[in-house]
Amino acid sequence: MVIKLLATQIPKYWEVIKFASVKADLIADKDIQSYSIQLLFDLLNEKITCVLVLNDKREVIRILLMAFVFDKITKERKLSFKLGYSFVHATPDQWLEETTQVYTFAKKENCSSIIMATGNPVLKNLAKQYGFTEASINYVIKL
Repeated sequence: MVIKLLATQIPKYWEVIKFASVKADLIADKDIQSYSIQLLFDLLNEKITCVLVLNDKREVIRILLMAFVFDKITKERKLSFKLGYSFVHATPDQWLEETTQVYTFAKKENCSSIIMATGNPVLKNLAKQYGFTEASINYVIKL
């Protein structure tokens, strides 16, 4: 079962959301507190949407975080896929079904596309498998 959490439901699932987010985003220990505070703020203020996938026992097995962005140049609304984390192995058929539900959600919300930025190698591979194409690459130099 796939459910979209309301802001009022975030506290109930906060610890599992925080755990999954820190793991999926590869957050350094020294940054966990500030990362978590910002994430909680964004979830409670509905700047980020949390979707949970539950098993038959209603246990969380996957977490997806998404946000809507508006491109001021093209005037297009886009769904930004922020994070995905699975507590159990998902079959390709399960990923396909859930990805299809995300596509349907994005279309229902009048989005022109789904975008994703990640440094996580697992998500990079999944994105390619599901038809995402590379739009840009970010480079970083430490100072």
